[in-house]
Order: sequence, then structure tokens, then C-alpha cells
Amino acid sequence: GTLRIRGIRELTAANAHSVRETACAAVTPDLDAIEFDLSETTHVDSFGLGVFASLYKTALDRSAECPPAIRLLHPQPLVQQVLELTRMHLLFEIVLQNGHDSVTTTSRSFDETRSATVRVH
Repeated sequence: GTLRIRGIRELTAANAHSVRETACAAVTPDLDAIEFDLSETTHVDSFGLGVFASLYKTALDRSAECPPAIRLLHPQPLVQQVLELTRMHLLFEIVLQNGHDSVTTTSRSFDETRSATVRVH
């Protein structure tokens, strides 16, 4: 299945804890992919980057066999710049607005029929 996280306007010290708790609680051993939609996200600070790191660690810890692919979808230019400056693009697949990966990655298939969506307000 796929866990989809979306609806985040800013990922900063103000909301990072609640986003981390909500997203990590939704990670299950049978996930094939985690997609974090950043299309509405205008700002990510160091606390926000910590959310991605926690999600990565939780997915590794809870995976039954192979950890799920983690995709950061459609980051706005300033957010994409932060991801690249902090080298997050080496850990996660970043899918740009045009649908192309920002870096060459190994893609994994996943069953889109089994999915969960987490919307954080």
C-alpha cells in the first residue's frame, strides 16, 4: 500500500511535532511507498527536515522486509533548494512538478489500490 501525506503549508518548528507524530503513527510494516506531497508547502526549516528523517527511520524500523520507497512530491523551488542543500535528495526520491525525478533513483513498483492518505491541518 501507499501512505500519502499532504496538505502541509509549512513544515516548521510550529507544527513539526504534530506532523511527525501523525505521519509516523500511520507507518505500517506492509507499506510499499510513502509519498509526502510538498506542492502546497512554502517553507521547511530544520525541524521540518527532522520530520523526513524520523519518517525514514520509522519506515526502516517497521518494515517487514524491504523498506518502503519514500517520495517527496512536487516541492516548490525554495523547498527543493533546501532539500538539495541538505542533501536530502540522496535519501529520498524527489519528484518535481514536471513529473521527473530530480536525481536518478531506483524506482519501485507499488499497489495503488491499497493506499492510505494522511491529511494534516
